[in-house]
Parts: sequence; C-alpha cells; structure tokens
Amino acid sequence: MYYVSQHFGVVVGAVSGVLAAGGKRIDLFGVIVLGLVTALGGGTLRDVVLGPEPALGTSAVFWIRDANYLVTATMASVERGRRLCRSRDAVENLFTGCLLVSRWCATVEV
Repeated sequence: MYYVSQHFGVVVGAVSGVLAAGGKRIDLFGVIVLGLVTALGGGTLRDVVLGPEPALGTSAVFWIRDANYLVTATMASVERGRRLCRSRDAVENLFTGCLLVSRWCATVEV
C-alpha cells in the first residue's frame, strides 16, 4: 500500500506541473520536463540532503533505485499534457496542489 501511495504522489506531482504549464504555449517535451521536475524534484532534494542509507544500496535517490517512479511520472505527464486545454482551470490546479502536499505530509517517516 505504501508503494502505491508513493506512485500516487508522483502522479499528482506530475499533473500539478503539467497544469502549471497550461496556457504558456509550451510544447509536449517542455510539458513532460516540467511534469518530471515537479513530480521527482522534491523527493530528490530530500534524498540528497538526508544522504544515503547503507541498507539502500548504490544510490540514495528514490527514482534511481526504482525506475518505475520515472516511468510513472513520464506517463502521467504525457497523458495529462495531451489533454491539456488552453483554458487553465484554477480549481483543478488548486485541488492537485492540495493533494500533492497532503500526500507527502501523510508519509513523513519519523
């Protein structure tokens, strides 16, 4: 269940990044890059600052250890980018932002 919720957070982050690109006349590649940076950036920064754990193996960065996160973020960015409308819905953007923050706050390990 934890693994599924991690992927859900990555999808919500990618959708949030794609929605931020709405109306800015960015091509599909730019939308994908923005979705990837938004989906994977916060966790990457967290992993780099906290440093590697010896039990994790070669890399502390979560999407390098498990490439499924990268695939999930790319697929979510492409799918949402294809359906991106010219008119940006502020309520949808706010909702996905709230989902992203609540998802990451719910899985903080103490």
